[in-house]
Formats: sequence, C-alpha cells, structure tokens
Amino acid sequence: MRTSISGALLKFHREIGRLATVTAVNVEQRFGVMRLGEDGLVTAFREKSEMDDHGVNGGFMVLEPRVFDYIKSDDTIFERESMEHLAADGQLAAYRHKGFWQCMDDQRDKITLEGLWDEGSPPWKVW
Repeated sequence: MRTSISGALLKFHREIGRLATVTAVNVEQRFGVMRLGEDGLVTAFREKSEMDDHGVNGGFMVLEPRVFDYIKSDDTIFERESMEHLAADGQLAAYRHKGFWQCMDDQRDKITLEGLWDEGSPPWKVW
C-alpha cells in the first residue's frame, strides 16, 4: 500500500516544529519562460520543462493554532500576507511531495484526471 500524503505531511510537520507546513509539489510547465529587460528585449529564455526545481504550493497544509496570529482581519489573504510573514519569521516549512499531484483548476485538468481514472489505475487511488 502507498503511503498517504497526509500521514507523511503530518509526520514531517511534527518533526520540523514550525507553525505551518505546506506541501511543495513540482508542476509540469506548459510554457517557455522569458525575462524581459526594460527595453523590451528578452534577457533570458528557458523553454518549458517537465519539472522545475522550485516547489509550488500543492494546497495541503498543517497549521498550528498560533497561525491565527498571522491573520489580521477577514480581508487577509492567507496565501499571500500570512504565508509571507510566516516565511519571513522562519515559521513556514515545506514538505516535498514527490508522488503524484495534479491540480484541477479547469476543464483541461478535469479531462486529464478523468482519463487517468478511466484507464483503471489512477495514481491517487490507494484503496
């Protein structure tokens, strides 16, 4: 049986001892990336790659109650203001998930996930 991401994430969070732990995942890039100069010239270009070496927020988090101290009001955007302050204070950890992860933000993602399910062996099915 595969290890659940939630079990591994919680174990890591307890071991690292910070207020917040986010799951870092690598995503397939769909487009090339350009750095543009002030004059409109491209100063660097990197074609899309399957995996980047920087993790992105996979959406699974473990938070301690003291995280509420980082939420100033109902208008606070947690993923922006609170997480930036947690990181600056050394209270944000990242669990690197190396298994399957796929977002489902749009119809394209839905079709991809349904296709994996229809193939009969979706990578997230652990039961």
